[in-house]
Amino acid sequence: MTKKTSQTDNQGNIKPPVQIGERWRKASKNKVSLSKIIREIKRPFAKLYAPIDIIFNRAPKLKQIEKEFPTVLSHHETIDLLINGASICRYGNAEFDCLRWQDSADRLSPEWKISKRVEEVLVTPSSEQLVIAIPSFNPKHGNPRKYGWLRFYQYYWSAHWDFLKERLTNRTFGNSFISRCAAFYEVDIEKFRSVWSGRDVVFVTGKDGRFFDEPRLFSNIKSAEYLFVEPKDAYKHYERTLLEALTFDKSRLFIICAGIMATVLAFDLYHQGYQALDMGHLPNCYREYLKEAPRPEWLPDIIAR
Repeated sequence: MTKKTSQTDNQGNIKPPVQIGERWRKASKNKVSLSKIIREIKRPFAKLYAPIDIIFNRAPKLKQIEKEFPTVLSHHETIDLLINGASICRYGNAEFDCLRWQDSADRLSPEWKISKRVEEVLVTPSSEQLVIAIPSFNPKHGNPRKYGWLRFYQYYWSAHWDFLKERLTNRTFGNSFISRCAAFYEVDIEKFRSVWSGRDVVFVTGKDGRFFDEPRLFSNIKSAEYLFVEPKDAYKHYERTLLEALTFDKSRLFIICAGIMATVLAFDLYHQGYQALDMGHLPNCYREYLKEAPRPEWLPDIIAR
């Protein structure tokens, strides 16, 4: 884990490390993984069963889930809170799936510990200074179809709602899709940029990972430092990462792109007096929105320099 300070050009814009363009070129040429090929082979068979499953099982259940589902703020409402100084902890299917690790992992393992912390954050009520964010019931954008029928999150809620509703005890959440390409369909980029405009920023991200400090998003920050963590399973070194983060001045704004660990790190940094934003794949999703790149999940965890 290392710190790195960025350089600026004559206009004061942040200059990404030289190798970023080359890393992106290599990442874009990576072949589709074997697991995805297998999923594509299985997809036609799943489609044959999907209509029956949806009509008799999932559709009635989804109607009930929609009635029970908590209120999720809009992208604009969520970003307004960040502009006013709030921290944010985001949840997606990876964080929700992580909650199940408590049932199978050893109590002394990193998996069990991070799962307990992720659950702790989830049941914490949002406030004007701390936003706990989840996806909306059926996001309009960035929510691909499952088997050509239901949208991904419709399918996900129908499969996991009985487990999740016991943990979604709060009635209002922020919108976790502010870090996905969906938000750029509704929110002007200048509104995003105003969140960190003129701030000294610490980017917490995986070394040689997917993150790119996209100049079109971040050229208006005052300065940038980097706290590099493991590009995969960073949560296994969480305590060390937190101690390293606490060495920075409290005036720094943390932008965290480090998997499920980001949810807990943003929460703990908030309680230590920092503004911390769990922003996931934001720069990559901006490029996806512009149709300059594939979905971030299609990129490898480690991108060779």
